Order: sequence, then C-alpha cells, then structure tokens
Amino acid sequence: MAPGYSTKDLVVIVDYDGVKILDEIEFVSIPILVCVMKMPLGLVTKQARDVISGMIEEEVLEVDADENDQAVGECMRIKIKLDIREPLMRGVTLDVGKEDEKRL
Repeated sequence: MAPGYSTKDLVVIVDYDGVKILDEIEFVSIPILVCVMKMPLGLVTKQARDVISGMIEEEVLEVDADENDQAVGECMRIKIKLDIREPLMRGVTLDVGKEDEKRL
C-alpha cells in the first residue's frame, strides 16, 4: 500500500503528553471539513456562514474565507470537531424563504 493511503479505516491522532498510558487517552473526536454545497451566491456571506455554523451540532473550529471575509470556491468549508462515537448526518434541508426548500 502506498504512503498516505489506508483501507478506509479511520485513523485518529491525538496529542500525547508523555505521561498517560494508552487506556487513559481519549480517542473520541477528529477535526474534519464539512462542505456546504450549492449555496446561492447571495448567501455566501459571513452572516450566512455564522447561521449555518450555528446549525451544526458540533464544535466549530474554523470557517474558511478569503481576505474579504467571503467563502469562495465550490463549497463553503467549515472545520468542525466531530465526535466519532455518534453517527454521521447525511444532509440537511434549508428553507431559504421561497416556496422551494433546498437540500444541502
């Protein structure tokens, strides 16, 4: 197997203080990027990012933005601290105020 590739198993890395034994180290969370896709251009703002970040039930570590505080690119990227003991949420439907609802 080539370096950097795995067998689809999750590898959790934690900070080690040099004192704890293996049983005392908690492997419970990972930092991971959530990509919010198909955002209307009018919603790619700091205010919308804050609202969407607040809807995520995990600790938000960082929200990707450029120097003008705009989320640019294919998706809005939000780095969260994900509890690996809980199942993943596949998608969220966001009501954007129109008759249609958008699935994110």
